[in-house]
Amino acid sequence: MDATRRQVLGRLMTGFGGVAAGCVGQTGRGPPTTGRPEADVVVGMDSALRFDPERLTIRAGETVVWYFATDTHNVSAVPDHHPEVVLPAGAAPFASIPTDEPFLTNPQGSTFRHRFTTPGRYVYVCVPHASVGMIGEIRVEA
Repeated sequence: MDATRRQVLGRLMTGFGGVAAGCVGQTGRGPPTTGRPEADVVVGMDSALRFDPERLTIRAGETVVWYFATDTHNVSAVPDHHPEVVLPAGAAPFASIPTDEPFLTNPQGSTFRHRFTTPGRYVYVCVPHASVGMIGEIRVEA
């Protein structure tokens, strides 16, 4: 039986697996504590090669939190990592891994956060699985 996204998030936030070691950028464990509005994306839920949800619309200033349900994935919005990556003009690239190691993956149970300040369309990928369609999209409204 497939777990729901809420069940997976609950397990991840209670620490069912993994540690944040090896992550870079704004990474951590557990539920957000910033008080800012946040949206959740589960990476590799039920061992699927996809982001859940694959498409998301948020407002400028909001943060997206990616929860790694398995340890074979990453998040990259670095144009040099894959030709599908799209960033709005003026937006800085972001990734859950060092930009010089695009095939590095995040540990199961870890999280990656990114705050979106530039409105527009962002297309990001899991570098190891982008060729099989593990691509996500975030639209940021002003």
